[in-house]
Amino acid sequence: MTRLEVSLGLKYSTQAMVESVERSYGVVVNSFVELEPEYAELYRKNGRRAYYVGPLSLSTKDEAEKADRGKKFNPELEGLITWLDKEEENSAVYACFGSLNEFSADQLREIALGLEASGQLFVWAVRDINRQNEAEWLPEDFEERVKGKGVVIRGWAPQIAILNHRAGVGLK
Repeated sequence: MTRLEVSLGLKYSTQAMVESVERSYGVVVNSFVELEPEYAELYRKNGRRAYYVGPLSLSTKDEAEKADRGKKFNPELEGLITWLDKEEENSAVYACFGSLNEFSADQLREIALGLEASGQLFVWAVRDINRQNEAEWLPEDFEERVKGKGVVIRGWAPQIAILNHRAGVGLK
């Protein structure tokens, strides 16, 4: 996959979002004007309605509740937090692109190869719908090669627990 192909994929995804915003009555923003005044001004200048309601956070001190929020049984999660507990502080990257982004098999393969080549510890959450064509996007023996350095989660991931973990570098 070339840079151009990656760029075009992101361009079309972004274009679809922009068109959706243009057709909408307004947008709800998980932020506040004082944090992002440039965006607030851009919406105002373009005559768009923006409702600032953030930052919203699913904050709780109860670790069990935090880990289980939205959880569906996923055998890949067994041992994840235990593995992170053994790692140094700020040593792991959480790679997650959300449920709205769709990547081609080639793009997912490049993400996998990039994570592997980085040498960085990682937790990579991949949308569950990508299971169907996994052989197309997951490099052969990938999980074996990154064992102890990376974890691939297919489907729901305990994002709050991962992001709040001392080993986590942050969302990418």
